[in-house]
Amino acid sequence: MNGFDVRAIGWVVTRDACAEIARALFGARRQVAPEALRSLGKRWLAVLACLREDARVASGNLLQLLRILQPLRTALSPKSEAAVDDFVLHMVSCCPQRYSEPALRGRCLSAAAQAFVGFVGGATAGSFAAPERMFFGDMAIVLLVMTCGSLISAIHLWRTYRIVKRLNRPTVIEASQPGPSAPSSSDRPSPLAARTDTRERSNRQ
Repeated sequence: MNGFDVRAIGWVVTRDACAEIARALFGARRQVAPEALRSLGKRWLAVLACLREDARVASGNLLQLLRILQPLRTALSPKSEAAVDDFVLHMVSCCPQRYSEPALRGRCLSAAAQAFVGFVGGATAGSFAAPERMFFGDMAIVLLVMTCGSLISAIHLWRTYRIVKRLNRPTVIEASQPGPSAPSSSDRPSPLAARTDTRERSNRQ
């Protein structure tokens, strides 16, 4: 996990938070509870604190040079990665309709489809553009800008989906424990849900 993943998660949640603010202003039904957004905000501040600690520790050594040249490609420290995992686990448990693995996959495919349709529409409108038909040129510019936005959203959703999928994947130890009394896959909770329950119990203690 590196800075690209952290930025992708941050942008996905930030866009959803802005959409919730817009829904509240226009009186529409909320999709994410305000309490969930506040708890996510607290955990995101913890992630940022860990990232600042990484930057402080790396200052004065060769890692600082790497962070300057490629700041987002630098791998996270174990502490920062644990903070990001905790944020993602809480994000999925609070809003499974938005951040579960199937939901993120569907949102990513939808954003990619919008980017493709926008690109085709922009290219088509651009082919009709001419000095006497300026409307088509303006339409092509607008559609291509919307295509860029949809493509960026698709990339962010795809990276977030990969992280959720990694956390939801059974570990090697769990997968290598066969037994006649082992519960079936339909009766067994997902690793993501199990990790979420473990973290919630540790927090209550």
